[in-house]
Amino acid sequence: MNSLKLFACSNILLFFMACGGENNPARLFRIQLEQDEFPVNAPVRVSLENKKDKAITSVAYFIDGKELPREGNTLTLDVDRLGIKNLIARVAYEGTTVEVPKEVRVLASSAPVVYT
Repeated sequence: MNSLKLFACSNILLFFMACGGENNPARLFRIQLEQDEFPVNAPVRVSLENKKDKAITSVAYFIDGKELPREGNTLTLDVDRLGIKNLIARVAYEGTTVEVPKEVRVLASSAPVVYT
């Protein structure tokens, strides 16, 4: 009898956890890129997946606290240092602002010269 009660309680708990809303508003959106590695100052096509169809009022993209220039759905990765960076989308929707991160790798615009 105790195992039956335990089974029923655990199923009820799992049901309520599965039906719960989204606790982290950053998970409502996701940055989508063609790839995760880009040369510096290269144009990058970017889009924002809106998982719950929220009414978005504005989106701005940042790396190292610096806003990236954007034309339509194309960003320019204008950064001072190369390497692994966090691309942040600052999304304003329904009176709330949330930051959505995405890790990208910024590479040199040309391959290094190998000397013999």
